[in-house]
Amino acid sequence: MPSDKNWRDKYRKKIISGEEAARNIRSGMSIQDINSDEVLSIINPLIQRQDIKDVTVYLGIMPSDSPFAHQPA
Repeated sequence: MPSDKNWRDKYRKKIISGEEAARNIRSGMSIQDINSDEVLSIINPLIQRQDIKDVTVYLGIMPSDSPFAHQPA
């Protein structure tokens, strides 16, 4: 069984910023199960990108300050 320190170090190395996550998203991808506290750190830089299209975001709860919360129908 791996030591406690070993899995913690591996976990820390996998943590990235919302900006970096948004840079890794490509056209046609879907994003699922984003925690509502984290969604804006990914969504805000993602909507600034002009080089991608057809990205689907699945959220359980849309934060009221999300740029998508007040889109015209």
